[in-house]
Amino acid sequence: MRDTELKTYENFKNAGIIEILNPAEKGRYVDFLRKSYENDIEHCKFILFKFPRWSIISAYYAMHNISKLFLAEKYNIKISKKGVHRATIVAMGSVINEDALKTKIIRLLQEADKIYEFVNPRDWNIIKYLVKGRKEREKTQYYTGSAFNEQLLLKNAHEILNEIAKPYLKIIKELMK
Repeated sequence: MRDTELKTYENFKNAGIIEILNPAEKGRYVDFLRKSYENDIEHCKFILFKFPRWSIISAYYAMHNISKLFLAEKYNIKISKKGVHRATIVAMGSVINEDALKTKIIRLLQEADKIYEFVNPRDWNIIKYLVKGRKEREKTQYYTGSAFNEQLLLKNAHEILNEIAKPYLKIIKELMK
């Protein structure tokens, strides 16, 4: 199956990118993802002012890894191989459509709206945060053709950490309880 055909949960599953997590592997996989997202967000904060470009990249990877952790813990889903970023977004999109989860997400967004400036509790689709994080990471990680502006990069890194990554991580952690 070509990469361009991988658009649905079933396509990713058929390609072996999304699979059921082997119970014997689950403990190690979950521990790895938990430590990865925790390291990524700490790294993001630690290097924010000195290396804002890498801070943005680490913020996204914290979001990506906590998403995979959520899928592994709650749904026994393992995602690996080529296409892992898109597959994670697709898998998250498929599970958050459950009514009980939607209700909880809306409540969590309403709480987050009191803390974070850019949170919109009327838009329950938290996958938009993950997609935005991925786009920002890609813009930052790969040459975009724009002039390099350290101050703008620092401002973007600060906004991505505080208005995208932190609310997303907080909501996903609550969903894992």
